[in-house]
Amino acid sequence: MNKKLKKLSIWVAVGLLGIVGAGAAFAGHAHHDPARKLAWAEGALTRHLDLDESQKQKLGKLKERALAAYQNHHADRSSRRELVERLVVDERLDRATVESLIQDHRTRFDQELPPILDALEEFHASLSAEQKQEAVALIRKFQRR
Repeated sequence: MNKKLKKLSIWVAVGLLGIVGAGAAFAGHAHHDPARKLAWAEGALTRHLDLDESQKQKLGKLKERALAAYQNHHADRSSRRELVERLVVDERLDRATVESLIQDHRTRFDQELPPILDALEEFHASLSAEQKQEAVALIRKFQRR
């Protein structure tokens, strides 16, 4: 490959990395507060599934754990953004740094997911068969949107 084409390919790849990074960071949620979205989901599930007090507490615990994971994940977002910006403007893409960012993301995910799954499992176990069927209907309705 000639030198100009190779350099152009690198710039295109770096540009795509920046676009993908920005898309992942904002992914359609730029104007939505996660706490508000979780509160809305909690209210909708409470109404549609006619939850009792114990189920409401379990759902609240699930919401709080999900929100805590979100806040923890986004705590150092600006430093990660600055790093991505430096990667984009560098002459060469530092593959090791990109791989490190990806590994950091996976590690955080692996650490934050178990408490959420524990709360989800507890909430799911508290639902009756009828409530589970209604939940499936809600999922299908939401998917059609």
